[in-house]
Amino acid sequence: MKRLRAKDKYVFVHKDRNNGVTIVSEINYPENYNPCAYWEELPETEARELERVFNERRTN
Repeated sequence: MKRLRAKDKYVFVHKDRNNGVTIVSEINYPENYNPCAYWEELPETEARELERVFNERRTN
C-alpha cells in the first residue's frame, strides 16, 4: 500500500453523482491504483464550498 498526503491547506476531493463529495487529507491505495484518476487536489476552502453547493442542491 502507498500513502498520498495532500499539500498544506489542500485536500483531496472525489466527486460522485450518487454519493456526493468526499473530502480527505490523505489517500491509502494499492500499487496498481492511480489516485489522480479519481481524486483531485484542491485548496480546502474551495473543496468545502463545492461540498456546500452540492449539499444545497441535494436538499432542494
